[in-house]
Amino acid sequence: MVGKPFSECKIGFVGGGNMSYAVAMGIVKGGAVPPEQVLVSNRSEGKLKVFQTEGMRVTLDNIDVFTTCDIIFLGVKPYVFPVVMNELRKKAPKDDFSEKIFVSLMGGKTVSDMEQALQYHTPSRSQIVRTLPNTPCLCLTGTILMTRSSDVTDEDYNMIRSALSVCASCYDLPEENFGGASAIMGCSPAYFFIAIEALADGAVMHGVPRALAIELASRATLGAGKLALEAGKHTEELKDAVASPAGSTIRGLYALEKAGFRAALIDAVHATCTPLKK
Repeated sequence: MVGKPFSECKIGFVGGGNMSYAVAMGIVKGGAVPPEQVLVSNRSEGKLKVFQTEGMRVTLDNIDVFTTCDIIFLGVKPYVFPVVMNELRKKAPKDDFSEKIFVSLMGGKTVSDMEQALQYHTPSRSQIVRTLPNTPCLCLTGTILMTRSSDVTDEDYNMIRSALSVCASCYDLPEENFGGASAIMGCSPAYFFIAIEALADGAVMHGVPRALAIELASRATLGAGKLALEAGKHTEELKDAVASPAGSTIRGLYALEKAGFRAALIDAVHATCTPLKK
């Protein structure tokens, strides 16, 4: 247990990539923690400038984050994680981090993987919260899947969950279901960005200015998602309400079906859940 509220903790991010930025900015913008209590490490100085601009502290040394912060977000690429752990063992061989909470932002690394990697520095207990967030955390509309190691108390888990809830809807999920769920909430924003771009292209082809076309497509996507969440109706019913008999929408839906739109999305989800062959 860290023994104090999240807002009073020193928050660290190991890795200054896009996901770390989205979550760090989300919890700062959402008011969970002031920016000066956030320390971000990255080997590339250039990536740290965006954090520094927002009032967060930065360092080129990952060990600074491990040794000075109470709650440590692990935001490096999964293949870099063993390198970071080796660096930690060499530079801080006697440090015990059993009282710290580690929050993983890494895809593909299970709680068990992280317990094993951290066991040298957490001899008495490994307090690990595994999360899978998406980039809309940056604008306080993210989605985060969550699970934890057995050493994390309910109090600390709820503290982390509450802090992340300022920038995302958080869902507790058994780890074995992370793959399929993350294929939707983690990867699909990229699919929707392509859809927005393509819809805008179609409108531009018919004379709509590019900036307006993108805004209209973006707002339609936002509105459809909000309606699907709040209307209390099946998505098929919502779709049918837009598709009037002999209208323009049903003709568009026919074009999408003929192009294999549904199958393409299902294939995309399946592809993200299928490991690459080495």
